[in-house]
Amino acid sequence: MTELPDRAPGLERAFEAAPDETSMTLTEIEGEVPPYVRGTFYVNGPARFERAGRRHGHWLDGDGMVESLRFGPEAGPRWTRRYVRSHKWRDEEEAGRFLYRTFGSKEDGDRLQRGIMLASPVNVSVQRVWGQTVRGQTVRGQ
Repeated sequence: MTELPDRAPGLERAFEAAPDETSMTLTEIEGEVPPYVRGTFYVNGPARFERAGRRHGHWLDGDGMVESLRFGPEAGPRWTRRYVRSHKWRDEEEAGRFLYRTFGSKEDGDRLQRGIMLASPVNVSVQRVWGQTVRGQTVRGQ
């Protein structure tokens, strides 16, 4: 069997870290931010792939994290990152282990939503609605 070339070297490192939540004003900036740059840039995606020594191995299974970079009139840009507080995240934080079945991972004794569907890690989209930041990939009742 011929070994295929690695087309994404280092990709496995994305599954290793579980970033801490944080918020800070960026003080070391190369150059200057133009005064007309104002607003908030959001990015989100999967962030936590491991709990209690168990590891998810699929991109769509990591707990959702939203990061923002805010440009306002204050001293400098503000960078913040937080996990999305879904019921899945809250339950698993409290238990200290994975509880719910997700897209590509199954745990012994895992739970299904309403006994029939996968739990969303809410890591696909984020948007502003009526002045509030909301997560995407929402299932009613989460």
